[in-house]
Amino acid sequence: GSEEGLARAGEKFRLFIEIQTRDLSQEKQSKFFNDVNLQISIQIKNNTAEKISSMVAVREMLRFETEGYIGNKIAQMGNHVRECMESGDARVMRHAMVCLEGLASMEGTLAAEFVESEIRRAFTSLEKSTGELSNRASHGEVVSHRRHSAVLALDVLARKAPTLFLVHVEPFFGLIWTGLHDRSLAVREGSAQAVRAVLELVKLRRSQYCDEWYGQLYTRAVRGLESQSLEVLHGSMLGIIEVINRPPTRIQRHFDEIARQILRLKDLKLKEDKSGLVRTAVLQSVPYLAGLSPDAYMENYHNGLLKYLIDATASDTERTVAFVCLGQLAQHLAQGGKLKSSLVETVLKAVKSGLQRSKTKVSCVDEVMECMSLLSEAAGPMLSQQRSIHDVLPLMFFQGLRESMGRAVTAMATHVPSLLPDIQERLLNTISMILARKSYNDIRTGSESKVDVKAPRSALKPRKSGTFSGPAPDFVRSSSNDLIPLALRILGSFDFETHQLGEFVRDILLNFLDQDDPVIRKEAATTCAKIAVHPGEEVTVKGKSGAVTGDITSKLLIVGISDPEPAIRKTVLSSLDSRYDPHLASTENLKSIFMGLNDEVFEIRSLSIALIGRLAIRNPAFVMPSLRMTLVQLVTELEFSGNHRNKEECLRLLTVLIQSSGYVMKPYSSTILSALLPKVHDQSPRVAAAVLPALGELSRIAQQEMLNCIDELFPILIQALQDQSNSWKREIALRTLRQLCSNLGYVIAPYEKYPMLLSILLTAVKTEQKPRIRLEVLQVLGILGALDPYRHRLTQMENDKDRANDSIMRNENMTVGTKDGRPEDDSFYAAAAIHALTKILRDSSLRKHHLNVVTVIMYICKSLNHGCIQFLPQIIPLFVKILRESNLGINDMLFQQISILVVIAKEHIRSYLDDIFSVVHEYWNTSLVVQILGLVERLVKVMGSEIKVYLPDLIPLMLRM
Repeated sequence: GSEEGLARAGEKFRLFIEIQTRDLSQEKQSKFFNDVNLQISIQIKNNTAEKISSMVAVREMLRFETEGYIGNKIAQMGNHVRECMESGDARVMRHAMVCLEGLASMEGTLAAEFVESEIRRAFTSLEKSTGELSNRASHGEVVSHRRHSAVLALDVLARKAPTLFLVHVEPFFGLIWTGLHDRSLAVREGSAQAVRAVLELVKLRRSQYCDEWYGQLYTRAVRGLESQSLEVLHGSMLGIIEVINRPPTRIQRHFDEIARQILRLKDLKLKEDKSGLVRTAVLQSVPYLAGLSPDAYMENYHNGLLKYLIDATASDTERTVAFVCLGQLAQHLAQGGKLKSSLVETVLKAVKSGLQRSKTKVSCVDEVMECMSLLSEAAGPMLSQQRSIHDVLPLMFFQGLRESMGRAVTAMATHVPSLLPDIQERLLNTISMILARKSYNDIRTGSESKVDVKAPRSALKPRKSGTFSGPAPDFVRSSSNDLIPLALRILGSFDFETHQLGEFVRDILLNFLDQDDPVIRKEAATTCAKIAVHPGEEVTVKGKSGAVTGDITSKLLIVGISDPEPAIRKTVLSSLDSRYDPHLASTENLKSIFMGLNDEVFEIRSLSIALIGRLAIRNPAFVMPSLRMTLVQLVTELEFSGNHRNKEECLRLLTVLIQSSGYVMKPYSSTILSALLPKVHDQSPRVAAAVLPALGELSRIAQQEMLNCIDELFPILIQALQDQSNSWKREIALRTLRQLCSNLGYVIAPYEKYPMLLSILLTAVKTEQKPRIRLEVLQVLGILGALDPYRHRLTQMENDKDRANDSIMRNENMTVGTKDGRPEDDSFYAAAAIHALTKILRDSSLRKHHLNVVTVIMYICKSLNHGCIQFLPQIIPLFVKILRESNLGINDMLFQQISILVVIAKEHIRSYLDDIFSVVHEYWNTSLVVQILGLVERLVKVMGSEIKVYLPDLIPLMLRM
């Protein structure tokens, strides 16, 4: 299918897995993802369409936050991605690269191991393929696909996992020439992209070996330029281009040698080079050569190479590359301060000639437009002083509306302000001819009657206007509706602030909201909201302009509530920002917005409640009664709903409502807080995480109430900050911590009360991979303030002393009796081993090792027999915690091991009965009921009548079996 169709399918799949997993237990969630992975592994064996859909599914699963479940499936997903990357199909490989980017961006030990294995696998593919060339076409094709997959993977991993890739830079530069000299053009170009990514990494990290690696790459590339092989020549030229693109000083000293090599190759003709690959690479190298040393280039080589580029614009095979190179040349010379007016005029003449030849077999309109974008950025106001610009501008519009033309005129209007009025008039007339069948000037000065946008285009009679000369352009005579979404998109993105377009929106654009095509409706809604009211413009509800804006707002709201496409409803409601508040606050419009609270899509309900909260201050008489009812419904559902997904959505809606309404909600802050606090300890991790942003927003309006419960919240936030398996949970905790400290003025004191907080934050600054999380950490550090080092040291010493005393009390057997500096009691070694093993169990990012760790701990306990009783406070709570959070399929073994501990510890298990029976209830209705019954039987035998307090809850469960 199309990319738009795949995007819609991906959104539906993400919504599906979100709905399916929210209310499942950890065990069932793990089974669900195993089933999905199994289905993907079957589907990936089929045709191209099935492979692409599989990659879309993997991509959406990677984007979906699932509390670590996806992290544990990295190996399986990596196998799917690898298989598709080696398929050889360009579309499949493109989608697989997106998935590989997601995998490489993930955190944790498993993700790091995956990245390392993929780097080694790519190197192995390049090493093996050097000796696997065969005369058999099929075998050569397999080798080429393997190389292509390897270089694409190296490109992605260098960009998305730079820290892990940096240690592999040296072998990379040794092996990448296998790809640069490959027989396949796609492999050579992919290798050049990988070289570019690695060189950017080397420069960014300022490695001490940077000059050495650049020199090694340069020497090998220059040596390859002496070859007579097309593949070696072309690959070496691609390598030279990457070397001279912003190189270190060492390479700049070789400017003359590089220039001579390029001049030598520009006229080289090889029989096998029928596509002109070497000449194309020479053309592409000219702008970078100019940027390498602008002074030397202008003095010795400019005139000859400029003529070479201009001549190439007349060649059917080279013009598409030549125009882009001309724009890039202007940019590099401008950066070096060497751009002259004569060069700009020369390029404009070439552009004019290229636009006049646009009707030939080889059209280069898009490349010409890109050249104009680059030239506008480079020349700036100098462009308006050129005589040819007044000939080029009409020719650009005569080519018809297209994406490249939109980008070009936007760049010209931005960097050459004097051209803005002329561009605005021409662009409005062009867009109006597409949307209204008449020019904008005719609409503004002529009839006020509305235009039937559904009329056939064959009925169009081109009018003579200042926009076009000669015969009507092809895009005006076209009968296709493909231009309508493009015209709407450009109309909404271009700067038309000097024009009042309200009536044009009302009379022309609003009609497109009733079109059958959802793409047109979506673009029309977005454009109407953007241009009906300019940013910063004062909106009034009176007069003619007020009536026009009111009509537009009402029509947009109707679409936002009633359109059958959820994406369009979401687009409309999200585009109605504060500029439209005077009109949105009317009673009729508010009724429509309140209807949005009943939408089937949660995001639309969230946007509706955000609008209501924002408008509460403008029309409180109408909003507050209904808003109170909505608040009661949310709080009631939050307290009594048994559905985790409903509770999470209620929390998110409350967060949005508090954020948007501000102090309007202050009278209800106590009620909201009393409903939120119990959910901090909710069994569902997502519910417990969703309550934190709500509390952070509530701290803005209920400072005193929040101060009273701050001691309950901080330990939870600190625990979330230490969870290395979930970056989203750490980000939420950091944001909430920042809001609480900022809104409540709770600074300095947290460092003294929680001494480990400072070390946690400082460690996060060093280790966090995501920039936005590091930014949150820095903001928290800034808000908490600077602690007196002496006071912090005293607090640390007291805390270390308390921990040491606790450790001595817990592990006194470890230090009782020594002989020759060695402990006499073997339990010392057991205690040291248990301490190390329990640290692994506490780290959720090491879940894949938990099974082996539990096995070792139980071996120690069985060996010590009753001697293991002293370690029960460290073991049993951890086992119970893993039972509540694990998804690795070890829950059945954990119940069995707890049963063994019950037999060993006997009556000493008494302190842990509450926790044990809580997980018994949680897992009763699962496939683990046999293991649970065995555990209950052993508890009855060991504890006897002491478990009778648990029977009222346990017997009904047994009777229902």
